[in-house]
Amino acid sequence: MYPVDASFSAYNAADAATVPDRCGYFDAYFDRPRMRNILEAAVLKPVVTVCAGAGFGKTRSLYTFLKDCKERASWIQLSDKDNEESQFWEHYVSAVAETDTDFAKWLAETGFPNDSRQFAAYCAELRSKFQPHAERILALDDFHLLHNPAVLNFWEKTILSLPPAFTFIIISRREPEINLAGLIANDLVAAIDEKALCFTELELANYLKKRGVPMNSQYACDVLRDTKGWMPAVNLVSRFLTKAPVKESYARRALRMNIFKMMEHDVSMQLTEGLRHFLTRLSLIDRPESEPVDHLAADLVSDLANDGGLLPELERLDAYVRYDAYLNMYYVNHLFLDLFRERRNAISESERRGAFEKCGEWHERNGFPESAVSYYEKIGKYDKIVGILLDQPAQMPEELARRTYEVFGRAPEEVFDTVEFSAFVHVRSAMCAGMLDEAYALSKKYEGKYRAMPEGEFRNHMLGCIYYCIGVIRFMRCTEDGRYDFDEYFAKQSRCLKNYPLPESRAGQLVERHVGPWFVMVGESGAEAAGEYMQSLIRTVKYVSGSLGGAMSGEDCAAKGELMFYRNELRPAEVHLSSGLKKARANRQFETANRILLYLMRIAFLQGDAQCAGRVLDDITAQLDEEDYAHRYITRDIAQGWYYCSLQHPEKIPEWLRGGFEPYRHVCFLENFGNQVKARYCFLSKDYTPLLSYISEMKQRESVLLGRVEMLAMEACMHYQMKNKEAAYESLGAAYEAALPNGIVTPFIELGKDMRTLTAAALRNGCTLPDAWLKNINRMAATFSKRQAHMISKYNHDNGIVTGIALTDRETAVLMDLSNGFSRSEIAVCQQISINTVKAVIEMLHAKLGTVNTFDLIRVALEKKLI
Repeated sequence: MYPVDASFSAYNAADAATVPDRCGYFDAYFDRPRMRNILEAAVLKPVVTVCAGAGFGKTRSLYTFLKDCKERASWIQLSDKDNEESQFWEHYVSAVAETDTDFAKWLAETGFPNDSRQFAAYCAELRSKFQPHAERILALDDFHLLHNPAVLNFWEKTILSLPPAFTFIIISRREPEINLAGLIANDLVAAIDEKALCFTELELANYLKKRGVPMNSQYACDVLRDTKGWMPAVNLVSRFLTKAPVKESYARRALRMNIFKMMEHDVSMQLTEGLRHFLTRLSLIDRPESEPVDHLAADLVSDLANDGGLLPELERLDAYVRYDAYLNMYYVNHLFLDLFRERRNAISESERRGAFEKCGEWHERNGFPESAVSYYEKIGKYDKIVGILLDQPAQMPEELARRTYEVFGRAPEEVFDTVEFSAFVHVRSAMCAGMLDEAYALSKKYEGKYRAMPEGEFRNHMLGCIYYCIGVIRFMRCTEDGRYDFDEYFAKQSRCLKNYPLPESRAGQLVERHVGPWFVMVGESGAEAAGEYMQSLIRTVKYVSGSLGGAMSGEDCAAKGELMFYRNELRPAEVHLSSGLKKARANRQFETANRILLYLMRIAFLQGDAQCAGRVLDDITAQLDEEDYAHRYITRDIAQGWYYCSLQHPEKIPEWLRGGFEPYRHVCFLENFGNQVKARYCFLSKDYTPLLSYISEMKQRESVLLGRVEMLAMEACMHYQMKNKEAAYESLGAAYEAALPNGIVTPFIELGKDMRTLTAAALRNGCTLPDAWLKNINRMAATFSKRQAHMISKYNHDNGIVTGIALTDRETAVLMDLSNGFSRSEIAVCQQISINTVKAVIEMLHAKLGTVNTFDLIRVALEKKLI
């Protein structure tokens, strides 16, 4: 094998003859700490693949790096001749002779290994030449020139047979045609591609400065934008800028033309007319602005080829095109496709439309709705765009919503006269983007437009859907304005669709809406507001479920059950929730069913039945089988988060729910649902700062009454834990004022021992809140605290979870006195504390040890050797 210095002198002579105009920048270019760091990390793996087209500096990067490793690095320069087995073996033996004449002699005598026995002997001899832990690097340059299966098989087996400390570096214009799948699966292959090899903005600025280019930040940005850091292009640009006066602007067009000439000269012998035309069609594909190469899916490229024979021709352009078999992707130098983008006028309008439609269909089929919408807009296929949006979940991604809102804002007016549901998806896009004002204005505009039309299927479908949108907007807005008139618009929607019902296949898609954490969307504290809301919701469910195939079924029952849950009327709450669940399931209302199940889980925990809560979680998990339920994984994670918060195992909460709070858009949106679990995670893990900030932000905007009480109660407990009693009592008072008119108590109870401790302190210190209310909350919170401690203890025991129990000195002293048979009054005298303090300490011991009576407390303490 050639030592690095010996082999590279030969490479320089050969390379300089073919590309003399690209060599002047090499020395400056490769002095890059970033590239060295990438390579140092890469050679720790057994195999390194450096795959990129021409001009990306693969060989020079590796050579410069390996010069510092020359005592352990060797280089083999491959060529077309190496596809002849005898020629290859002669070349290989010659290369080995540079570093090991004895091994070279053995290779010459045994010849190319043609069968498994010969190859086993070769591998045994090869391993004997290297110490198991001696680090060696072998670089194989221009690996893409090999196509003989026997030679490729030799290298594949050699790579898989060498000692662990040996590193193979494969330098190629395309993915090596050997099977590395097993190594890749085990993370034993480091891949370096075009993006890693190209200049970064800082490297580009430093290089141009070394070349003496009069440089400013605008020049650097413009050069990087046009060249994407590709070396030959950067070199041409630097030569131009060296000659151009500083005051002249960067002549982008002239430079691009010179780059195009260079590229076209390189491939002129390989470009047939059919291939030129095909590349022009490929140039219609949108590309990422920041990438040095265009990433083109192989099946999309095949769709656009119209002729299977063009694909082998395309792959032969390996200076600028690389096929990745593992990802089934073509990587094309962005400037190379730009060359053909300049010639789009050579394509007929019908061919252009056909190409865009194929691109749209491919992106739609493969789950890229934003790109599909973009392609369909280019050819005015608004019916296809409508179809994509109707297939989206109720809360479509915000970026897609904003994109489609803009698309329909540009659409010709006749689209809304001919394409069914076009106006509906326009309004829905604004709603999903959180632009409720714009959505409402659009709805009123379209209401006027379609009311002016004569009655008929198109008019009534459009108008009915617009009324549905207005109803949902009013539903979403009632939290902030206290007007519960949304049922009026759902009634109008029902009348529009009475004689012209929607197709059954479309009804479910059209009426999906946001279901946030709560069914009762009242923001006011007054009891009359909740009653007014409930009446409007009952009428709404009747209108919508009757005209839209059972949509919203069960929500009225769920809302009744929810209010009773928050009033701690658990038995009747369970009855209403179970009734709502039955209706929701019968009509495939998955979001409603999920929220109801979550309430049934919380009821089970409040009743001290963790096993029942686990069964409810299983029911929620079973919804993962419902492929029509778009948000099933997110809502399952949220349910899991709630479950493990209740059992005080924050480490088991799904990771994304342990991150930062999502920015608020509307209470109904899914991210706000996730924020409720994030709040409980922060509280449980005592990460109070982000939670206090979240609650402070909540106070500045509209919020649902039920959620507001939960957050205020939590805020009060946090302030008390932080020794800020005045702030704690103030937050507790605010929670009390909000909760009292509707008899809300459950948010206080669910805080268990924290609320018990806070209310006990409030009673001792003469807090202004009514003693009767404080005592009631204290009693119910203490009861739940004991139940929760028992559930946690049983869960830990059943799952083999060992938790360390830390007792304070006072708790240990009280526990010892209990074990010695002292009464509570005797303990108070002995420890010189009040009887109430003794009771509080004993309650804390029960909570920590998961017990419910003194006998169990002493038994568990002895088992755990606490006394």
